[in-house]
Amino acid sequence: MVDNNHSISFSLQKDYLPMWYMYGHYGNGIMLEFDRQKLFDKYNYRFLPCLYKDSTFFDDIISKFINFEYIDNFSALTQEEKVYMISLHTSLLISIIKNDYYQYENEVRIVGIGNKMGFDQEDKTEFFRVRNGEPIPYVKEYFSKDFLKSVWLGPSTQNKVLSKETIQSFLKSRGFDVDVVCSPIPFRS
Repeated sequence: MVDNNHSISFSLQKDYLPMWYMYGHYGNGIMLEFDRQKLFDKYNYRFLPCLYKDSTFFDDIISKFINFEYIDNFSALTQEEKVYMISLHTSLLISIIKNDYYQYENEVRIVGIGNKMGFDQEDKTEFFRVRNGEPIPYVKEYFSKDFLKSVWLGPSTQNKVLSKETIQSFLKSRGFDVDVVCSPIPFRS
């Protein structure tokens, strides 16, 4: 059930210096802001906050998971249905557990992307990119244009006015009606 099981990561932190440094090319990148409600409406139970191992939230979820308190009439299921349900929920749980050192990211994930067994209706082609000399598998997932709320330019973007105008023009030419915002964070590189 975990074959071809990809996730998409987001942060609830907006315009946040540690995130620009870690994931935004030292402040030279861009940040895409998505409409959370639209993501939730599309992915529902697959749009989940990460569980950080030292939090009380983690302890609460684990205790419910182990006791299956959240599944109505679990005992009434057939053995095959129970195995499937446990496998499916284990796959979800494993996909959102994260090291507690990354709590500052305040991460949420869409899990089960490309997994036909329990989540998606079709298998998705797996592609590979290289990062630090290692192949990283991924699948393409597309959102409706109206899911995108804004595009943010990193705090160390050199020519913010020109970059903002260029990105606005590009987005408009592609049918996107979103704001382009420049981060006001004073960034030292």
